[in-house]
Amino acid sequence: MARKCRFDIQVTVAYLSTKVMKANWSDFIKLQKLISYLHFSIDLPLILRCQGIFAEVFVDASFATHKYSRSHTGCAVAIGGAFVHCRSTVQGGTSSKSSCEAEIRAMSDSAGMILRINQFSEEVGFTDLPPVHIHEDNESSITLFKTGFLKNRASKHYAPRYFS
Repeated sequence: MARKCRFDIQVTVAYLSTKVMKANWSDFIKLQKLISYLHFSIDLPLILRCQGIFAEVFVDASFATHKYSRSHTGCAVAIGGAFVHCRSTVQGGTSSKSSCEAEIRAMSDSAGMILRINQFSEEVGFTDLPPVHIHEDNESSITLFKTGFLKNRASKHYAPRYFS
């Protein structure tokens, strides 16, 4: 339900689903708040508006918030100002070493969605679209993406996975 029609509860559902095996009292309180919110917002409509033909992707990561210092990734895709895809997941594999790496991993994980947006646009006949605008809030990762890979001690381990 959270992935298809209730984007507003996706972060809470993703968090609570990681606590299923070892939930505590504060997780139970969070679940009660979620159920209460769903009860009182049952008539909340999903409104889609088109404000032009352009695509935006909002990507963010939260560094080392889960068990074993795993980071969390969030991605939201808007076409014409209407959100058509949202995703909130724990980053798999190894743990990120910094918030910059967590943000770069989030961008890397979201790159497939950006490619699918371009392919879909071409398939339905929109060939002269502006480039997909990507929103990112981590200055270090923005610098690495703008300048390309900079080989130094702090970032040389990014190259094999994210800049090749």
